[in-house]
Amino acid sequence: SYGTMEPSLEYGGSAGNLNYYLTGTYLQNSFGIEPPTAAATTLHDVTKQTRGFTYLSYMLQPGTQVGLMAGHFLGNFQIPNIAGETPAYPIPGVTSPPSADINENQREVNDYGVLFAQGLSGSMSWQVSLFDRYSSVHYYPDPIADLVYNGVSSQVLRRSLATGLQADMSYATTEAHTLRWGVFVQHEHTSSDNTAAVFSADANGNPMSTTPLTVIDNTAKNGAFYSAYIEDQWLPVTALTLNYGLRYDLNDGYAREDKLS
Repeated sequence: SYGTMEPSLEYGGSAGNLNYYLTGTYLQNSFGIEPPTAAATTLHDVTKQTRGFTYLSYMLQPGTQVGLMAGHFLGNFQIPNIAGETPAYPIPGVTSPPSADINENQREVNDYGVLFAQGLSGSMSWQVSLFDRYSSVHYYPDPIADLVYNGVSSQVLRRSLATGLQADMSYATTEAHTLRWGVFVQHEHTSSDNTAAVFSADANGNPMSTTPLTVIDNTAKNGAFYSAYIEDQWLPVTALTLNYGLRYDLNDGYAREDKLS
């Protein structure tokens, strides 16, 4: 089972108007990423992952509650190796490590949190949520091995942070009609940081030096997404339901585009 170990814990209950649930999992094995070869086992492929989730809700009064949902993921992955490869860019005076011993790794993080409020009163129901999400992928090279085998050694960090709001309401105007409307707003900041060591080369791609140069390529972007809708649910007869309405979406990031549906 590739050395798989996966303990988990969950706990939940209630106390008065409070409901709670928590769970956590740890996973470790030696088959974290699909290997680049057809062999049943692979080299340098250990993964260690933790996951957690929390849910809390509190009843303020009959029909109205507030709550929190939060989740966490942390994953560390070794990048699988292929044995017996020949260095393409050996560095004079530097012993090239065997390809089976290359030590490349990747770290992934995903976190989110949602604060919400929900209510039901007569013919009207509503919910409002504030949310935040963070994601990152960080690649750690093997500085010497990546240079001698690939000609480039890059440390790459990509991140995304999104914050937003969602609100929805519904109101039964008559027994045959239910009106619904809502909005969604999200702001997201993305960034990519890349620090690479490379060999200088001529126009044909042939290395001109065995001393690596450092190239920094960092980018960042702010983006936003907006959406609003309104619709009516109509029951003209018992066996038939018709939904009709309007929705408008606007995406403003690397490109600006909108649509009315």
